Amino acid sequence: MANNETVIKGSKYDIIFKECMQRLTDKGVIAFINSMFEKDYSYDSKVSKFNNEVYLNGNKRVSDLYIGVDDRLFHIEVQSNKDKDMALRMFEYGILGAMQHGMTKNKVPVLQFPKPVVIYLRSNKNTPKTHEMGIILPDDNTYTFKIPAKRLHEYSAKDLLEQKLFPLIPFNSMKYSSELKSPMSVKKAENGILADIQYIIDSLPKTVEQGYISQQNAQDLEVKLMDLSKDEISSSKATNKEEVIQMIDDMDRTVMVRDIYLTMDAIEAKGEAKGETKAKVEIILNMSANNEKVSYISQITGVSEKKITEYQQKYADKITQLANKFKKGNEKAPEANKNTPKKSR
Repeated sequence: MANNETVIKGSKYDIIFKECMQRLTDKGVIAFINSMFEKDYSYDSKVSKFNNEVYLNGNKRVSDLYIGVDDRLFHIEVQSNKDKDMALRMFEYGILGAMQHGMTKNKVPVLQFPKPVVIYLRSNKNTPKTHEMGIILPDDNTYTFKIPAKRLHEYSAKDLLEQKLFPLIPFNSMKYSSELKSPMSVKKAENGILADIQYIIDSLPKTVEQGYISQQNAQDLEVKLMDLSKDEISSSKATNKEEVIQMIDDMDRTVMVRDIYLTMDAIEAKGEAKGETKAKVEIILNMSANNEKVSYISQITGVSEKKITEYQQKYADKITQLANKFKKGNEKAPEANKNTPKKSR
């Protein structure tokens, strides 16, 4: 059976969402669940993140995410577009997830279905707000299985932050997809994307201070936000794609410098400013892999150019690995991005 197994992989959006959820602090997960499902869990509630692989007919399927908070199970599914079989899929994922993570083994076993939600990343007024499916049980009673659907276009960038929906931040630009396809509205959409990016990167540091996400998580959200925004611009009707993408790259570089300074401040706050700490070395290696000049790396890190050169020679293999990783990421970018390479952090 193993040789015939078919792995049905999720889209890149599934993967990004899962990564963002997995990297949230427990406080951030609880805040997301409270907002998305209209709950009121305290921040000391127990959080569990479960394996999201399920099997149907011997084939591996990947649902998006099961999250446990205290004794309740939640299932979150992200969709880039409408799916006519969504209710059936959610039922399949729900029952298999319940068997894996929601079974209570008493004298009479109890199967607890996870509370579901579908989040549509590309949506409009015609995108459904709920999905339903009728289920006839052996006693001939009919039960209606209902799945609420959230539509990203109904959330502003401010809403995503205030409602603690941090894993949706990378997808913010996708709510402009309809406007980007129309020559009449594309300019307004571009301005909206740029304004949203600026608002989000200005607001995330406060969220880090509040403990909902880590500094690394914030940086990851910013990178994904800018990369997906450039993808949306690249496939738009805009006549100035390269110009807009360059503006996003410039914002990316500004954020990179800010994040480096935040890391340096954290080092000093821990009393580790003397000498080159591991964190400083990591910054040097990443900037070297990104082809930054030694003089600029020295200016940012406070490490002498001679010492930086020594690190570059000592860790040449690692710098090459990092550079290849950055290059691989750029090769995945759309055709329109070729003249405006992404800047990695």
